[in-house]
Amino acid sequence: MAKILGLDLGTNSIGWAVINAEMANGKVEEYLSIDDTGIRIFPEGVEPTTIGQGDKEQSPVFDTGSPKIEKLC
Repeated sequence: MAKILGLDLGTNSIGWAVINAEMANGKVEEYLSIDDTGIRIFPEGVEPTTIGQGDKEQSPVFDTGSPKIEKLC
C-alpha cells in the first residue's frame, strides 16, 4: 500500500488530499481510501484600490527609419 499526496494549486488557495492506493510495478492498481483532505485560503495579496496604479513596464519602440527587409524567396 502506498500513500499519494494530491495538490490543487490555485491563485488564492492550496487544496490537498492524502490517498491510500494499491501499487504494482510503480503504477496505481486501485485507489483504496482518502486519508485526509484540507484547504488553505490566502488573503488577497493586493489592495483592490491599488490595482492599475503602479508603474507600467514600458517596451522600447525602435524606429531606425530604414525600410523593412523583404523576404525574396
